[in-house]
Amino acid sequence: MVFVLILLLLVIVAFSFEWLSPEIVVIIALCLLVFSGIITSNEAFQGFGNDFIIMLVSIFIIGGVLKYNGVIEYIISPFNKLKSINESLLIAIIMIITGVLSAFMNNTAIVSIFISPVIILARKLNIRSSKLLMPMAFASLMGGTCTLIGTSTNVAGSSYIVSKGLQPIGMFELLPIGLPILLLGIIFMITIGKKMLPNNIEVALSNIDIKNFDNAEDSNSLTSHIKPNLKKGLYIFLLFIVAILIGSLKIIPISISFMITALIAYLSKSIPEMALRKSIDWRLLILIGGMSAFGIALTNTGGDKFLAEKITELLLPFGNYGLMAGFMIITVLLTQPMSNAASVLVVLPIALQSAAELGINPRPFAVAVIISASISMIAPFEPASLLVFKPGKYKILDFIKIGGALTFLALIIILFAVPLIWKF
Repeated sequence: MVFVLILLLLVIVAFSFEWLSPEIVVIIALCLLVFSGIITSNEAFQGFGNDFIIMLVSIFIIGGVLKYNGVIEYIISPFNKLKSINESLLIAIIMIITGVLSAFMNNTAIVSIFISPVIILARKLNIRSSKLLMPMAFASLMGGTCTLIGTSTNVAGSSYIVSKGLQPIGMFELLPIGLPILLLGIIFMITIGKKMLPNNIEVALSNIDIKNFDNAEDSNSLTSHIKPNLKKGLYIFLLFIVAILIGSLKIIPISISFMITALIAYLSKSIPEMALRKSIDWRLLILIGGMSAFGIALTNTGGDKFLAEKITELLLPFGNYGLMAGFMIITVLLTQPMSNAASVLVVLPIALQSAAELGINPRPFAVAVIISASISMIAPFEPASLLVFKPGKYKILDFIKIGGALTFLALIIILFAVPLIWKF
């Protein structure tokens, strides 16, 4: 148990100082856990065999198809005709569009696509882009909390609780919490947040650092004769909506409905082979699959029980709400050095064990931890926030002030709303 806890601490430290890329750190940790005999080789790779990996790959492919064929640009094209607009209204519109799209697509991809159009629109309307980019990034994070597929964190968390005998998270089960968070975020950013946003002079578009998120033209130049086709993209978009409905109604498993959609997208030649491969975040898949093994290691050694007992002893005087708040705060803090998904897979085993020891319903603890991981906006380390950091010429203090306030408000919603829907 001591070995696992020390190794987990070292992994967090390695993530913080970026000694190696996160997926390499996880692979090294996996090898050490297997060599020590704490987990078997089958347990080490158990996370890679879950259907949530297939679901994530399918979502990446579908998102890549929509991006490659210009569907997102088509959706926001009407705004190019604007001559003037109230700044608060523009912030609200951008946040609504970003939030809704991020509920069904990778938020990093959405933000990377929107950066250039938003800067161009801001320049045209004589509005500082720094007033728009941070709200857009925050909306992408908050929008992802509305559905199961909004973030890989939700998918990974759902898969883990299934392994512990709980029901998987439904497609729209998190909506009663995610939607109020998004709406409150919009209201905050067009009122208090707008006054706190810096009025920075924008950078040239050529200086925008989106090298890791190639646009359609870049992908096309590197691959076949397959050209972007908006009609094909819209066709796949409709199929994606159908797949969501079919999966939500449990006609077939959602992972299968998404996989079929991704397969149709590939067979219909809606995206070149190279662009398809680039659309899949392999590093994230390795990170999530590998971190799942830590939950197994904690269980095998009793580490989850040990930590659960200590945290419960410390927070139990504050009641169930205080205990849940403690796990939420721990999760938010861990998302700073670690990825959102990785932090969830570290905290969930401990939170579920605490609920089990107290004999209360573990689901509110699971939901609170999963959503808390996706609303950490305190620092610009989450990829969506990192993408707008340079273009908006923000400072870390801007995120601490604005993102910190918004994170606090979101945590309050989670703390008091979750137990109303999922009783202790």
